[in-house]
Amino acid sequence: MPETVDPNIEKIRAFNRFYTQRVGVIQHLEGNLSLPAARVLFEVALHSDTSPVGGGEIAQALDLDPGYVSRLLNQLERKGFIQKQPNAEDGRRRELRMTEAGRRCHNELTARTHSELSGLLARLDPGQQDRLIGSMETIQRLLKPEGPTQTPCVLREHRSGDFGWVVYRHGVLYRQFPGFNEKFEALVASILADFGERNNPRHDRLWIAEQGGEKVGSIMLVKEQGDISRLRLFLVEPSARGLGLGRQLIDTCLAFARSVGYRSVVLSTVRELAAARHLYQSYGFELFQHEDEPHRKWGPPVHNEEWRLDFDTTL
Repeated sequence: MPETVDPNIEKIRAFNRFYTQRVGVIQHLEGNLSLPAARVLFEVALHSDTSPVGGGEIAQALDLDPGYVSRLLNQLERKGFIQKQPNAEDGRRRELRMTEAGRRCHNELTARTHSELSGLLARLDPGQQDRLIGSMETIQRLLKPEGPTQTPCVLREHRSGDFGWVVYRHGVLYRQFPGFNEKFEALVASILADFGERNNPRHDRLWIAEQGGEKVGSIMLVKEQGDISRLRLFLVEPSARGLGLGRQLIDTCLAFARSVGYRSVVLSTVRELAAARHLYQSYGFELFQHEDEPHRKWGPPVHNEEWRLDFDTTL
């Protein structure tokens, strides 16, 4: 029987082929340098003026076999692109330096690469460019040998294009748990539509959290009535959980509520979202209204709850 193929592996292989065809290949000089030699030349150029390196460091940086790198360095030396010089303190160690011919070759390689990539980016609008770069940064962050890094999360106020993301991610994540249907997604869309029509920046805000250029969270505060505000659309992407982003979002939201003179913040949730309820309780929110009978407006049976935080009793 044929071996079962993991579809995720096939997707990665397909992406790798596509990427290599588009932007993954360094534009090496026709008939002058092989692609591996061009990669080595680029790496030598990175260190040549500041901290010269040896062949071992180049092999480690490129994750290539040291013997293979040594042969490539010999090729570059024969072409007159690099020089091997003894280390001043250890004569057995050879340091790599660029020659003038090597610099000219490197500069031409760089110019060709920049030209190719500029042409690629020119076909994308600014928003598409942001998505492309953000996705590349995400790939790098997740696939580093030490695993995902704790890149700081940055909060900003909403801008054009954010509403669609907030609706989409609420639909996807709440479909996964607790299993909400498209009617819940429609509710999120209606909340954002109302915010877009009626919000007053003096007392209404929507914040978006970004990590490495990628959207990873949201939270909204709107005026309910009088000096009471409502916290809405609190979301943290799974990739950013465990990093304190949830508290960063709520801290920002509550600080703004206090700064504009709200005396209370209310919010709606469901009993089944235990982690969110525990987080709200840790801030002093108290349950003041709940449903004894579940409803099925969004698919699975859930129990609506209303929570409230009064600033004058917690300051």
